[in-house]
Amino acid sequence: MSLREATAENHKNAEKQPFVGIMFGGKLPDEVYAIYLWNLYLQYETLETFAHEAGVLNTDELAELYRAPKIKEDYKELWHRATPPPTLQTTLDFKKHLQGISGDPKALMAHCYTRHMGDLSGGQMLKARVPGSARMYDFDDTDTLKGKIREKLSDDLEDEVKIAYDFATKMFAEMLMYLPPELNKPSTPPPVNKVNSERIADGDVSWEEEE
Repeated sequence: MSLREATAENHKNAEKQPFVGIMFGGKLPDEVYAIYLWNLYLQYETLETFAHEAGVLNTDELAELYRAPKIKEDYKELWHRATPPPTLQTTLDFKKHLQGISGDPKALMAHCYTRHMGDLSGGQMLKARVPGSARMYDFDDTDTLKGKIREKLSDDLEDEVKIAYDFATKMFAEMLMYLPPELNKPSTPPPVNKVNSERIADGDVSWEEEE
């Protein structure tokens, strides 16, 4: 069983969250998305710092994967208050978890795989649907980067990949409290897959690459 197959249930549970449907439906208010971006920035900055120190990302072939600076730019574009947005409990828990695995390159790679492969795949559909410039989804060559990530994968990443998806699920659930009332119970149709012009099946938003 491949890593993708072994973690499919956790992956689908994350992408079925209502907050994901709202993002792909293009309905997310600027300020709510800014809160989301702020928390993504805190998470990615921590992950990418540890991954760099552990030798996971500090190579020329993966240099373009670093997303934290671009996420911060996207956040600043949309957040206009004097004080920063709220930090989610999920973000605090995630950073604590990363601290605990900071010396484990394979565990860190599992989280980079989950986050960055999503940015390279489903994120390419999402960037036209979210507020702002969506710089975090800009890459020069998504296919090459996907291949470089795949080269670093192994079946023993399964448990940590599941943990990564579960953290994403918790973040999406926690973000619901910041939605305006009219979006709290979304009825958003699944997005269109631009590759084949077919509507993606319910719950199959897919952060990952198509095979």
